[in-house]
Amino acid sequence: MANLPRDLTQISWQRTYIVSKNPKTGKQERTRPLLEGLKKEADQVFDAIVIATDTDPSGEGDLLAYEAIKTINGRGKVLRANFVDESEKGLKRALTDLKPIDDFKNHGPLQKGLARNQWDYASMQLTRGATRSQNKQGTHMFLDKED
Repeated sequence: MANLPRDLTQISWQRTYIVSKNPKTGKQERTRPLLEGLKKEADQVFDAIVIATDTDPSGEGDLLAYEAIKTINGRGKVLRANFVDESEKGLKRALTDLKPIDDFKNHGPLQKGLARNQWDYASMQLTRGATRSQNKQGTHMFLDKED
């Protein structure tokens, strides 16, 4: 609690590769080989990169796609397929009505995704503080007394 609240101006928000344990297999998985494979694929000739994640109000799909495109040094045309369901009809409609993304800095869904991502990280400290306060009052919500 002595370190809360964190000084958010001291956070670089820089992305890094992830190493995590797959809960089903128990094996360690790394994102670096996946992204290196994408980089090799991106060196091939293509007409455009199509962002085809589901369209959600948080901008999470656009953020994930942007991070992949940025990581592989994607260049060229980027198009967005907007769909609300994964039905054949919905997917066909989205893929025939692709919208160009000319500038990610002005792409609203990406900006929402970035803001949401940073807010989620920053607000975790509020959850920790609220839980500690509640535990001190004798009502243990989420953490054991030792936490």
